[in-house]
Amino acid sequence: MDIENLSVEEAAEAKIKFAAAREKAKMISDQVKSGAALGNFVDRAEAEYWLSFMQRGVNDTLSAVKRVMPEAKRFYLAGDDIAAGKVITGALAAAWKGCMRDLQDALDGADRD
Repeated sequence: MDIENLSVEEAAEAKIKFAAAREKAKMISDQVKSGAALGNFVDRAEAEYWLSFMQRGVNDTLSAVKRVMPEAKRFYLAGDDIAAGKVITGALAAAWKGCMRDLQDALDGADRD
């Protein structure tokens, strides 16, 4: 839009449209904020349940590294950096695959315990 060539009427109309668009965005933002405050978007307990799978994944990966570190260290000290990396990445991948399997089972309604 070439601002210099706008008539007064066009400029006034553009200003009104801009103000209306800004007000609409503010209204949407306020609606989202108030809805979130009221818990309209997701049940907190349910969100915590699903996020617990991510938390377990993080905990499992930390445990996996601790568990395989002696083996990885032996490879590293023997000069086999690639094998050491494979031990660690394999343990991390297995931990996340387990977490994803548990999440999928929960989504499918299965009870793995």
